[in-house]
Amino acid sequence: MTSNHKQEQAQNSAEHAHCAVMQAEEHPSERMIDQASHSLVHAEAAMHQADEAGSGQSMEATKSQLRKDRNRLEGN
Repeated sequence: MTSNHKQEQAQNSAEHAHCAVMQAEEHPSERMIDQASHSLVHAEAAMHQADEAGSGQSMEATKSQLRKDRNRLEGN
């Protein structure tokens, strides 16, 4: 897979995680929080793979959003 494809997958995963975190904030059930946490883990793994494939600087905004979403979900 090319680094562009890995980058696109990571960005899609991050967007999905962002939506899951927003839903968990709106409906803070244990199930929604678990789903959001799982989505964040998946997005972080995709981000790591994109980094290894050489996506580099272009992913900084996505990484920043993931950190913000992780902090929001954890109540920080």
